[in-house]
Amino acid sequence: MGAGFGQRLALRLQARLRGGGAGRAYLLGVVFSFAFCPTLFWLFFGLTLPLALRSPGGWAFPGLFALGASLPLLLVAGAVAGGLGTAGQVMGGLRRLEPVLRTVAGILLVLAGLHDTLIYWLL
Repeated sequence: MGAGFGQRLALRLQARLRGGGAGRAYLLGVVFSFAFCPTLFWLFFGLTLPLALRSPGGWAFPGLFALGASLPLLLVAGAVAGGLGTAGQVMGGLRRLEPVLRTVAGILLVLAGLHDTLIYWLL
């Protein structure tokens, strides 16, 4: 099985970025993030960074994105390390909590959609 587009692009760019410097380190991070998860690459470099550059408080957006992306993993790791049980037990507890979280997330998304509809379409 051949490499995917993101992996081929990452290998090609990685070969060109040998050396040092902050700019090259940043570009190498771009390459690795694109190879690891194209969706997160797009969310971060295609949406978060341009929005951060246009917003007055945008300097905080990359940190908040990193926190939001890593928080679930950190919570599970903390629960396991804190002695709440093995990873399987913690994940089992999260599976029982998942329907409630899905319902809350759905309600919040519907409310956000109604808010946007009222603000931008009707008022």
